Amino acid sequence: MSFELSGKANPLLVAEFDSLMEAVARVQQSHPFRLDAWVALPDRLLCVWTLPAGDMDTVGRWRAIRRPFAGALGPGRVRWRAAEPPRLITGVVDYAESVRQCWFAPVRRGLVSRPEDWLYSSIQQDGMRAA
Repeated sequence: MSFELSGKANPLLVAEFDSLMEAVARVQQSHPFRLDAWVALPDRLLCVWTLPAGDMDTVGRWRAIRRPFAGALGPGRVRWRAAEPPRLITGVVDYAESVRQCWFAPVRRGLVSRPEDWLYSSIQQDGMRAA
């Protein structure tokens, strides 16, 4: 699943990375989910989540993340749009490929030559598992 900031060359997701991750952590406490993989690009956030059994409320969680993040930056600085709709991962191979796609996004964008060189990624905590 991914969301992006509207407007070209909007680097707020990496410039305000700590605020973004604080918003994610707060929502994880109030609306539990496991953040399996993520990468913040300058203008896009890509994530692989695991929700509790029977809970499909990705929209509510995104809204709960976006509001405090945008509010912390001040009015009008952040405009979000869905880059692609959430999708259900259908097995181990699909899961591994989704994590890999997430982690390799900075390489595909030409930002780094190796995924582990991008600082704004869960690969920093998780290492190269499943990649």
